[in-house]
Amino acid sequence: MRQKSRVYFLLLIIFALGSFDAVVLWIAIHPRVSSAYRGYYLENTLSEEDFIRQMTKAHPEGSSPTDTPDSKL
Repeated sequence: MRQKSRVYFLLLIIFALGSFDAVVLWIAIHPRVSSAYRGYYLENTLSEEDFIRQMTKAHPEGSSPTDTPDSKL
């Protein structure tokens, strides 16, 4: 009986890890990113100037959490 419960436990561990890996793979294949990020980094259809223009429009100076006095050092 002990051997049977050990097998079920190992199968549960394998199922849990396999499920976790499947979810991570799904997230990696279908990232939820902005169109600017997708165009510049993933599809390489956006030039650097267009990317910077779109990011500056979406995040003007002073609105980003990294625009703090400490980040200006």
